[in-house]
Amino acid sequence: MSLSKCTECGHDVSNKAAACIHCGHPNDMMTRPHAPLATAWNAVTTSRTPINVFALAMMACSAILGASATQIDNACDLTAFTYTLHIFLAISGMFFATILFCRKGMYHPEDLAKAKQAGVEDLGHDKPMIAAIFICLMVGGYTVYHLISGSLGNEKHQLMQCVNYELSIGGKPVGAYRYQYYLQPALDRHGRITHCFFEDPCFSTNMKYL
Repeated sequence: MSLSKCTECGHDVSNKAAACIHCGHPNDMMTRPHAPLATAWNAVTTSRTPINVFALAMMACSAILGASATQIDNACDLTAFTYTLHIFLAISGMFFATILFCRKGMYHPEDLAKAKQAGVEDLGHDKPMIAAIFICLMVGGYTVYHLISGSLGNEKHQLMQCVNYELSIGGKPVGAYRYQYYLQPALDRHGRITHCFFEDPCFSTNMKYL
């Protein structure tokens, strides 16, 4: 016969008893369903720890990002989507690093107390220094990536210019044409244009001019 703590008065109660002999509170071990799925669902719904809320938020953000990926029309939209995706991955990585190395910090104090009453005494030692080092490595790696790709100091913004002109022979107009070309100004860290790239989509030319 095993004993458990009463959730009301804290006295030891037999698992086979229908109620606590001190306060008369019904025994949770007798009234709680014993099916594995029912027990797991009961633990999730009664838990004060917002891990399940974060999981729902991740699913919602993934759905929004997936729908946004189909609406990219130009280079500016692609840049905004890329940075939004980077932010989402950074927050997810920090959260999982915290779960791995700071287990007690992720749970509500009431949930920790219930875990101790259920017999779970050791949840492992928190290692916030390892979590901080892991997060710093993530931030450092992202910074190095930007420095290598030149996104911090030499980021290019593509601009499309359109020119309308008419072709005439002997003073008589033959037809109207629309010509498109791309300008990519390269900026320094102060936002000043250092040079521009001229790109012709029709002839696949790429000329640099100051």
